[in-house]
This record gives sequence, structure tokens and C-alpha cells, in this order.
Amino acid sequence: MMKLLETTGVYTKNYSEFLGDGANSVPSDAYDVLVCSGGMMEGHIPLKGIDDMIRVTKPGGLIIIVMRAEFLHEVEEFKGLEHYFDSLQEKGCLTKVEVKRVPNYVTGKDGIIFTYRVL
Repeated sequence: MMKLLETTGVYTKNYSEFLGDGANSVPSDAYDVLVCSGGMMEGHIPLKGIDDMIRVTKPGGLIIIVMRAEFLHEVEEFKGLEHYFDSLQEKGCLTKVEVKRVPNYVTGKDGIIFTYRVL
């Protein structure tokens, strides 16, 4: 996918990092908006990856995570996702803009969209 990305010429900076490990090559406060679609599932981005998302998003910027709602109940790590967001809000890292459930998001499964603003 990175090779395909490079051929478009749209992006000038490309990073290949694991979120949740510090994403050290990605500069802090680099993005106005971070969108994660399909990354929050078993074996992909861990909860600690949200910390990296916050670090690379500018204060006032948005983090939008789109995922299947069933993962909040079926994937052990994501059973605590909403509590993790609550704890980050209590620490003053971000604030909730909206949490929206989406019927029939993909293949008859409902989805959920988390939108948070970085503080």
C-alpha cells in the first residue's frame, strides 16, 4: 500500500509505524485530523495506539475512529475502549465531540464512529 500511496504524488510524507509503540518517526502535533477506519479490530491497533493518535494530532484537531460496534463486546481489548476514552478525558487529553452508531455499517453489521477533539 505504501508503494501505491507514493505513486499518487498526493502525500509528501509517508510513515510506516505501529501505533501503540510510540510511533516515534511521526512528529508530534502534525495533523489537524486523524481518521482510523478498519484499524480497531483484534490484532491490529491496541488501546495504547490512541495515545499515539493524540500525540500526532494538533491541539484542537479531531480523532475519528470508525469500527464495527460488535468489537466493543467481542474483542477483549476493546471491551474497555469507551472507559479508556473516559480516562483520557479525565486526564484532559481530549474531549468527546460525538459517538454515533451506524446501522448496517458493513456486511449487515452495525458500526460506531467515535469523534474526539484533542486538547
